[in-house]
Amino acid sequence: MKKYLIIFFVIPLLISCKKDIIATFEIHIENLDRYDESEHELYKLEIYRNNRIYKVLKSEFPYNLDRTIRIDSIKDGKYLFVYENIFGKQVKNEILVDASKNYKIRINPDRLDDKFKSSAFENMRNDEVKLIYKSSGCFHLQKDSITILNRGDYYFIKYDNGKLKKIDKKIIENFVDLENRIRNIPKERGCTTVDSFIFKFKSKSDTFYDGTCRINLVSTLTNYRKKIKL
Repeated sequence: MKKYLIIFFVIPLLISCKKDIIATFEIHIENLDRYDESEHELYKLEIYRNNRIYKVLKSEFPYNLDRTIRIDSIKDGKYLFVYENIFGKQVKNEILVDASKNYKIRINPDRLDDKFKSSAFENMRNDEVKLIYKSSGCFHLQKDSITILNRGDYYFIKYDNGKLKKIDKKIIENFVDLENRIRNIPKERGCTTVDSFIFKFKSKSDTFYDGTCRINLVSTLTNYRKKIKL
């Protein structure tokens, strides 16, 4: 009998000692690519808690959501942040809240999880890839190109005068990522500015157009080359 009485009194005591988790979300909307200086559009962010809708953050077009959003009084649970990236594809961030603290949530409109398997830059073997890119609109015209050469374990920038500049694999990884983004550009039109990209690789030529007015890869590539002096 005493055993049951002890259990009867101990269980409520343990329950009362359990503290409720009250956390905070600090949501930062920012670009994943640090060379992309565009403020990409994001009008809607859905938040789920334990597979049920918890909150929907919306803004009225043409205004984006605030770049920093704070949400207080967050209880424990599994949270899912769902939004559409600039490529028109759904992105999900999962966060487990299990402590009373500030959780920093990074939302990247330019994040792309899809991977193109037959990347020209990634599959170079003692060969070269030339990328010709152009941006044209009502009041501007910008055109340039870059050729990357592979020789064994080494990569080079090949200039028009035939000179070579050795580059590291981090630069190659950046161009692999760039190509992946280009090949995932949605086939939309309606923008007065159109970016075009031509890949020349092994006697083949692939051409892509960006008429979305929101991805801006030509300006990102131009900024990247300028910053690292490529």
